[in-house]
Amino acid sequence: MGWVALFAQAKPDPFREPEVIWGTAGIAVALLVGAFAIWLVDRWRKKATAQREAAEELSDFREMYQQGQITEDEYAKLRNKVAMRVREKIPKSPDGVASAATGGILASGEIPPSPQPPETKGDGSRSPPV
Repeated sequence: MGWVALFAQAKPDPFREPEVIWGTAGIAVALLVGAFAIWLVDRWRKKATAQREAAEELSDFREMYQQGQITEDEYAKLRNKVAMRVREKIPKSPDGVASAATGGILASGEIPPSPQPPETKGDGSRSPPV
């Protein structure tokens, strides 16, 4: 019967204490709020990156081409990709033609001409355009 006396003196389950329950709930809520904040910041960051203007991209690609960092073929491919993205975003009028009034600079379906290639010096190196 001595073991019954020892069992009766056992401390109550610590996980049933209100301090432990509220502490655990507080930590869980803090983790959920933190995860939500991280999700919001990540969503905002991706949205800001996606909204980069096509004109800025084209300017960067043109500058890279003029500096000789990319070839004319690479520049043409990049320019066509940007043009396709812009065409997809342009709202169509009822007759299926992109509206120039809504910023449809590519409404005619034409792609702007390539810039002039950089001039090469006598030693084969490229010089920036003047």
